[in-house]
This record gives sequence, C-alpha cells and structure tokens, in this order.
Amino acid sequence: MCFLFGKIVQYVYIERVGDPLKERMKAMTKADIVNEISESTGMTKTDVGLVVNGVLDSIREALVERFKVVRRAPRTARNPRTNEVVQIGERMAPVFVPSRIFRTQVEK
Repeated sequence: MCFLFGKIVQYVYIERVGDPLKERMKAMTKADIVNEISESTGMTKTDVGLVVNGVLDSIREALVERFKVVRRAPRTARNPRTNEVVQIGERMAPVFVPSRIFRTQVEK
C-alpha cells in the first residue's frame, strides 16, 4: 500500500506543480503507475487502474475543497527592473482555506 501511495503522490505532485526535478526524477504517467503496481502485485491492470483512478479522484476532491476562488481587483504595479508602471487587470485567483484546527494550531 505504501508503494501505491508513494507513486500516486508523485504523480499528483508532478501533475499539479510541474516537474522541478526533471533531471533527477522521471515524470510518471498514470499508465506508468498502473504498470508498476500491476507488475509488483500481480493484480490485473484493469483492477489497478480502477484503484488508482479512485485514489486520484479522492485526492483531487480533497485538494479542491480546501481552495476557493476570489476576484482580484485591477491594480497598478511597478516593474522592479525598469521602474515602469504596469496596469494589472481584474483576475481570478485561488486562495487556500485553512481548517479551524489548522488555524488554532498556527495561532498558538
């Protein structure tokens, strides 16, 4: 089970963040994860695919529920290199929503 979880976390990280460790770590596709788990456990690829999809969906749902989208008002910014004033338009931005328990721990 730890092997499965490790591979899925690696996949989700690469899918969400990109691949900052490209030289050190090969990006894995979902098919790569299914193949490795199938070979190491002896389960069929179909069964492993269903499990991997279920776990990935659960992780995505958990992550999405912790973020909300807010509207950022247009503003004026300054390019630090050229000191040029730049207008930034209205945009939507994701914001992390911490749980009550997390906020309590941080405030201590």
